[in-house]
Amino acid sequence: MTIRPLRPALRQVLAAIFAVLVAMLCSSYRTITPDASGRIIVGYPAEVMNMWHYSPKQMNDAYSDEVFHAFLKELDNSKMFFTVEDINRLGSMRFLIDDEIRNGRLNFYTAAINLYLLRCEEAEQYCNEILSKPFNFALEEYIELDADKARWPSGNAMLKDEWRKRLKYQTMTRLIDAIELQEKALEQDATAPQKPVAQLEKEAREKVKTLYTDVFHRIASRKDADWFALFVNAMTGVFDAHSRYLSPDDKTSFDIDMSGQLEGIGATLQQSEDYVKVTDIVPGSPSWLQGDLKVNDLIMKVRQEDQAPEEAADLFGMPLEEAVKLIRGKKGTVVTLTVRHSDGTMADIAIRRDVVIIEETYAKSAVLVGPDGQRVGYISLPKFYSDFNNTETGRSSARDVAAEVQKLKQEQVDGILLDLRSNTGGALSDAIEMSGLFITEGPVVQVKSRTGAPRIYRDPDPEIQYDGKLVVLVNALSASASEIVAAAMQDYGRAVIVGGASSFGKGTVQTVLELDEVVPAGLRSRGPYGSLIFTIQKFFRINGGATQLKGVTPDIQLPDSYSAVEVGEQYEDYCLPWSEIEAAPYRRYAATWNLADLKAKSMARVAADEQFAALEAQIASAKKWNDETYVSLHLETFRAMEDARNEETAAAEKLTDRDNGIVARSPAMDFEAMRQDTAKIARTDVWLKSLGRDLYLKEGMQIIADMK
Repeated sequence: MTIRPLRPALRQVLAAIFAVLVAMLCSSYRTITPDASGRIIVGYPAEVMNMWHYSPKQMNDAYSDEVFHAFLKELDNSKMFFTVEDINRLGSMRFLIDDEIRNGRLNFYTAAINLYLLRCEEAEQYCNEILSKPFNFALEEYIELDADKARWPSGNAMLKDEWRKRLKYQTMTRLIDAIELQEKALEQDATAPQKPVAQLEKEAREKVKTLYTDVFHRIASRKDADWFALFVNAMTGVFDAHSRYLSPDDKTSFDIDMSGQLEGIGATLQQSEDYVKVTDIVPGSPSWLQGDLKVNDLIMKVRQEDQAPEEAADLFGMPLEEAVKLIRGKKGTVVTLTVRHSDGTMADIAIRRDVVIIEETYAKSAVLVGPDGQRVGYISLPKFYSDFNNTETGRSSARDVAAEVQKLKQEQVDGILLDLRSNTGGALSDAIEMSGLFITEGPVVQVKSRTGAPRIYRDPDPEIQYDGKLVVLVNALSASASEIVAAAMQDYGRAVIVGGASSFGKGTVQTVLELDEVVPAGLRSRGPYGSLIFTIQKFFRINGGATQLKGVTPDIQLPDSYSAVEVGEQYEDYCLPWSEIEAAPYRRYAATWNLADLKAKSMARVAADEQFAALEAQIASAKKWNDETYVSLHLETFRAMEDARNEETAAAEKLTDRDNGIVARSPAMDFEAMRQDTAKIARTDVWLKSLGRDLYLKEGMQIIADMK
């Protein structure tokens, strides 16, 4: 995310607006408890963003309707609590929300929360009743697991039956796990004790009952401020995919980053569906070194090293902050995560916790040597980082990449691969400066606010540090600053962009407003009030097109495992549209290669490559299984489907996860520098070996060989 500070003058204007809103609200709410202090700001987020958001919304019935649907999704995304009748009842207020916000009334919010809590109480009774009896897994019936495909139940009887099927499904998956554990134990020891299936089924039901007892207890224990934060976030979230409200508690738990100096596993987690989703892996962290945990994995269970498999904590419905406490732990201890990969397969991943090594998030390089002796420089850049508190001497991704370029030039490599895959962005200034390493001068990116002319950011250095052959690698998770660099290199014709169908498509700039900074002094003691994050600008390429939504389309497209899942700005709710402005004046470089020829040769190689064929088969399999959301509740039928899924995935992984003939080594300068650091040598060796199994690096090297 690119963050811009608010100007002092803007803060003064916002403070004045806030004072008016508070006076309006205090007439309706004369006493405010600490837990309900957030209610003061009910009209504030919409007013602020209508004034300063890149794409404002009028406070009208259309806005009211959007907030209505967004709030219901926040409350009951699984469609397991409300009925059609409930939606219709609340729907009578769907066009009044804007008026209530404007007048400081919370009738819809109160009605929705009270009805939801009533349905939760009823659902708890359903669960206790349903789970008191064994399930019949010989009955052929089905459940829809994708809430977007499911419909709201019509009437309480249908709602209760949906709960029965949901509980049956969750009991069945645990029963299958227990059966498979017994079968494995029997394979290893013919005398291993075996429990009857009926006993295993009872134990599975008891686990599900314990799970939902905890879920409903957490719902009942939620603070009023937590419920209110959901409502305010619905009000802000409809502006665009990256604008939101963070309550004081949510500010640290909304997007937990277990990196820095924390003792943990080095993964960024976010609440998703009913579990916890991995949104980023910190390079060099325990998760990164272990290698099995992936972005978009859902963490289902967490087990400590002193616990048996059946004692694992189920994360279903667990608040993010509680889940994080289970995953974090002391350095040297092992935590086992049960995850569901994006292709639907399940896996147990054991990770030894450690202090995350910050140095491994920085740019680093290697020399890749192909079977034919070709030598290509490789630069990995996981993030665009910059020490804003020490801009002259602090770490900077642009300066670090410049240093890696110099190392590789001394190695006399035939070309450079700049790897921006899964780089979600960061410092805009570094993206501009880094682009300047590969061009002499000229514009790099345009940034435009809602009003006024766009601002053109230019290469600050008239020199070119590297004028050789350059390939930039991207994927569906390459976003923001990564897209700025890739787009500039593509527009100038300075590099060949290689990757999947497109990059992420995050082409917006956000600012953070701490509400406590503008609240009137007389009300500050009732805070804290949380923060607003909202979009104030958009990025545009020098050719005039936005990176927003469409991202950057690679010159040469390769099979991408992320194409099996819906990853990218286009899949986000309320994303801003693509647009274009006038192109900035710039001059393309005269390429020494023919792009059409490069594409044709790459396509021919990929079509004949056994590993790429296996990857494409794996992608097709993942797409197929991801679409299979209407699943059987017949035990043997479901188990056969899971076995088939796992077999397909395992077969493809045998081919894709193997050495491809590349030998990677550190540049001579790095090898000398770390000669006495045995720990760093060990970490580097693990990284270098992983490069030798990277299909995309193999093809990238061959593309460079074709760039005459």
